[in-house]
Amino acid sequence: MTVEDVKAALGATEEGSRSKVAIQIIAGELPAAADQAEAALRASGAGPIFQRAGQLVHIAERPARRNDGSTDQQQAIVAIDPPALAEQLAKAAGFEKFDARQKDWRTIDPPVKLIDLYFARSCWRLPDLHQLIGAPTLRTDGSVLARPGYDPETGLYLLADLLDLTVPDKPSYRQAEAANEALTAMFSSFPLVDEPPGLALGVALAGLVGAVLRPTLPACPLIGVTAPAAGTGKSYLVDLISIIATGRRAAGVATGSKPEEFEKSLGAALLEGRPLLCLDNMVQPLAGQMLCMTLSQERVAVRILGQSRSVEVPSAAGLFATGNNLTIRGDMARRTLLCRLDAGVEYPEDRAFDSDILAEARRRRGELVSAVLTIAKWHQMHRNPTPLAGRRFAGYETWCERVRDPLLALGHRDPVEALDVTRAADVEGVRLATIMDQWEAAFGDMSKTCSEAIKEASERDSYGEIRNTELCEALAGATGDRSGMISARKLSHYLARHEGRIIDGRRFQRDGERAKVVTWRLCKTP
Repeated sequence: MTVEDVKAALGATEEGSRSKVAIQIIAGELPAAADQAEAALRASGAGPIFQRAGQLVHIAERPARRNDGSTDQQQAIVAIDPPALAEQLAKAAGFEKFDARQKDWRTIDPPVKLIDLYFARSCWRLPDLHQLIGAPTLRTDGSVLARPGYDPETGLYLLADLLDLTVPDKPSYRQAEAANEALTAMFSSFPLVDEPPGLALGVALAGLVGAVLRPTLPACPLIGVTAPAAGTGKSYLVDLISIIATGRRAAGVATGSKPEEFEKSLGAALLEGRPLLCLDNMVQPLAGQMLCMTLSQERVAVRILGQSRSVEVPSAAGLFATGNNLTIRGDMARRTLLCRLDAGVEYPEDRAFDSDILAEARRRRGELVSAVLTIAKWHQMHRNPTPLAGRRFAGYETWCERVRDPLLALGHRDPVEALDVTRAADVEGVRLATIMDQWEAAFGDMSKTCSEAIKEASERDSYGEIRNTELCEALAGATGDRSGMISARKLSHYLARHEGRIIDGRRFQRDGERAKVVTWRLCKTP
């Protein structure tokens, strides 16, 4: 570099410094200086810095765990710390303090007191960041959000590069049909269980359309991909959807061995604004209050790691799960749609796909995202005011309208019918049904206290063998006692927790008291 180059660079630096607004730090006027600093921050475009869930945040590269266990760098929402804010303020404005000895203003770094004051504010005049998205999406008014960067109308930040989108302004049925054929073909190599016909394909397509539209939906069910054996293509299917919807393979969420570990991992992923998350290779049942709230509420309370406070964060990520014979527990049974795969061979991992589907998805990503948006926009513009004859899905009405109904209009099977598959995988429902079966066989419609039921279930014959092993095992399963002893207190709590739940036209109800102890009766529903 020549001397002239150095002078030119210094001149450019000085000119840039002179062009920045000067903020004078005066005793007693720190709040006004903080306001000026915030205005300079907004005007400069440096950063940029946003507010989200009561935090100052920016977008930075963070490691993300993939389904195969490896990690890669992905952009995420990260809380900004004081040194990083000081750097951004120094780029956005010049700070000066009066020097009494020199009787002139001198340049200083952004004062720590000003930064502390600004951080302490509970609300800022900065853009509100809702969620990161990895692909263009459809706003609720039907317009396409396709420009990378921050969208003030929705609060979404599009990470993807400009894709070659071809979404008609007014899509016709023929164009929607062609888009549907393109998306359907992407799943043709997967061993989708065709019983009932078309259900697994309907769920897979709903997962894809829902992943692209998820940021503008108030709630979205979890899509679970299950198979009887490893190597069938469960994670591969989720990765295919993720590549189309985000440009990357699915980011995994560590489930851990304890519920609190999983809640921390899920909360951290939501704070980072990951657009699509996968609970991969689940061995324990899908369950938990945090997971249920994430799937049904627009915002959830998340505790910030290392701090005692919680913040309300948008729950706008698309959620998927995979597992061998995936099981569901409790309220997750009505929040999960299962897509079943079955290769029908002893070693499914030895199967070869017809082509590298993930590479094809990357190559054709603009076309495939356009296909999703074409279908969604076509239905939004031309939908019949009379609702389609789809199955009701309580809590997911908007999802049904914008994701499910377009697929129904194009001839696909209702993915909500997969709730029947999910209920078959509901371990609590299956356990309760077993107890009802054995209770009915032993007692009919007679009322029993829990102690009476346990006494009869534990009766032994002259050889010391339990007479009614089926009833005994069913009640023992309800109390969860590893010792094999059946607790009347635990059984009473179990029946109280499931009181009124109808399975196969039956439900447990309290039927008065006997010696101040509650009696239970299995009733038929009308």
